[in-house]
Amino acid sequence: DYDLIECQPNDAASNTGFDFDSLPDLVVVDLESAAESKMRKIREFRGSRRNRRIPILGVMKFAKNGLNIPMLRAHGIVGLIDYNSDPDAVARRIDSLFRSLAETRLYERVPCFLPIEVSSESYAGNEYALDISTSGVRVTIDDRAELNTDLEMRFRLPMVSGQWIDVTGRVVHRIDKRNSAGRYEVGVFFYSLAKDSQMIVGREIERLLAD
Repeated sequence: DYDLIECQPNDAASNTGFDFDSLPDLVVVDLESAAESKMRKIREFRGSRRNRRIPILGVMKFAKNGLNIPMLRAHGIVGLIDYNSDPDAVARRIDSLFRSLAETRLYERVPCFLPIEVSSESYAGNEYALDISTSGVRVTIDDRAELNTDLEMRFRLPMVSGQWIDVTGRVVHRIDKRNSAGRYEVGVFFYSLAKDSQMIVGREIERLLAD
């Protein structure tokens, strides 16, 4: 359960900034109408010493020209919620964020070499994940997947569980040249992982970090 401290319309948030009477545990910002004035206020909020550890989630549609991940990170935005997400998916995303703050090690990106089934509207194949976290994976793919392509993925982590993990993600980064193995590499952002799947991935990350 969460208590809502304050809710401002976009124009008020852009004009007045993020001035809370008490410090929030989480800030959720509508980035779909992210004017420069709003982004400046986000930078100012993040620049204050007392606010540096407060996570900011952005709500936005995934634009056709792709997400500007470096820009979002530079503004201190630590996660995204798709505008089209249902309320349960939003709650899972927020839960995921808070667990990541409480157990940082479980949410690191770690190198791996993991067989993974990947499919889209135009492609299906057996590929490999090159690194993994509970928020996404970097995978090889024989198809030159465009930014914002939705991918269905299925994999197991047999060292910690025999359970199959099914997850949908979106391509948010890609390398346009094939690697030495003749494959493209794409970064995929998970829309959400079920709780039990998050726990399994977290245990695998712990195992890999301990090796």
